[in-house]
Amino acid sequence: MPNIKYNSERLNSVIKDFCIMTDISVEVLDSEFACLASYSENKSEFCMEIQKTTCGKEKCICSDLTLLKKCRESRRVEWHICHAGILDAVVPIIKFDNIIGYIVIGRTRVMKFDEVYRRIDWMKPDYKMMESYYMNIKEYNEKQIKSMFELAVMIVSYILTNEIITPELDPFSARAAEYIDGHLKENLTVQTLCRELNVSKNYLYEKFRTSFNQTVNDYIVSCRMRRASYLLKNTDLSVSRIAEEIGIGTYTYFSRLFKEKYNIPPLAYRKFYKVLPQQNI
Repeated sequence: MPNIKYNSERLNSVIKDFCIMTDISVEVLDSEFACLASYSENKSEFCMEIQKTTCGKEKCICSDLTLLKKCRESRRVEWHICHAGILDAVVPIIKFDNIIGYIVIGRTRVMKFDEVYRRIDWMKPDYKMMESYYMNIKEYNEKQIKSMFELAVMIVSYILTNEIITPELDPFSARAAEYIDGHLKENLTVQTLCRELNVSKNYLYEKFRTSFNQTVNDYIVSCRMRRASYLLKNTDLSVSRIAEEIGIGTYTYFSRLFKEKYNIPPLAYRKFYKVLPQQNI
């Protein structure tokens, strides 16, 4: 996995705007879960009280890592209600088919305090004080929470489009990625790439392994499937036409590759995204 570069000023500006608009905490992490930027309008007295204890702090770290690892495995938006009754969510930032970071949004009140108190009774906390702290956390309904998730996904797209966070590729790897992205409709082979990029097979294989953590062919397929997912969600092109647009000759072969990548057939994937706006979380 290549190193990443990021524009700290622009990244902080983006997440600050998101936080001010939604009144929730936001944190951006790199692929190893290290913090790149964070912002919160108000400190959560509820969380701070829990984290005063060693056990509470460990529980919070364990909860965060569990959610992040789940997101890393699924490569999609993941959410859960933490050990203390607060909803947190993670959105992966994916570039060149690699996760290069995560947006963590959290501190949303979603439970009755009696249920929360049972979760934290190991602290033997003052009921009234902790109830007051918990009730100060912003509460949202399901529709609002879902909108926040979708907004976070749009922010990921904005970050990637404007290269606020981007893999720090060497010039050759960047040129190879640009060539593949611009020629997906064509018959892309190792021989073609070696000829167009003027390198040997061994050099090409090594650069893809170190820069993209994939074989050349796997990287090409990933790019084609990513383009197909975009076309399925954002156009009315037939599945057969989409297969042609990404350089895969047959509907059957395209469907098999797409299902291997996303665990769902193309038509079902399109249908899912068509009805998604009407679904509950």
